[in-house]
Amino acid sequence: MIGVRGAVVAVCSLVLAGASSVPAPASEPGKVIACEGAENTTYSPGLTLLPQRVSLKAVSDYSCHGLGATPVPAAGHSVGESPAASCVTVNSPRVRERVRYADGRKSEIVYGESIAVRVAGVMVVTLTGRVTGGLGAGGTARRTVRMLPAESPTACLTPSGLGGVTGVGALRITAG
Repeated sequence: MIGVRGAVVAVCSLVLAGASSVPAPASEPGKVIACEGAENTTYSPGLTLLPQRVSLKAVSDYSCHGLGATPVPAAGHSVGESPAASCVTVNSPRVRERVRYADGRKSEIVYGESIAVRVAGVMVVTLTGRVTGGLGAGGTARRTVRMLPAESPTACLTPSGLGGVTGVGALRITAG
């Protein structure tokens, strides 16, 4: 028999071994959560060649790193508005994103700054903001989306415009 002392040592060893595999909390200053995945964005009204106020909705299917030993799936849902969007640029969108992680946690993000550039037919939009609630609260968020038209680019020439784009989104949350 190992005795009481041996049993205590064995239990403590198991507890310590389990504790070392638990990830640091995402609210730890400097902790980074990095997510990437497919994204679909719709515009209302559709984008045309002339800048106009446009509402947008985006759905992201992320795989996130920095939350544990393996990637955690997550779904991002964004809503926002751009005061002067067109097929040439999505100017200064103000966007709110809610990210729901497969483990039940979530992050609320408000983006207030953006940069949009077109490179070889691909629109690249970078949003910068703050995590206002949930995982990473108080930290910063940076989201970069590389988008291609979901329909023919000639839709920009029609009265109804380009209704949506598809692409790849990358989200980086740095806890404050």
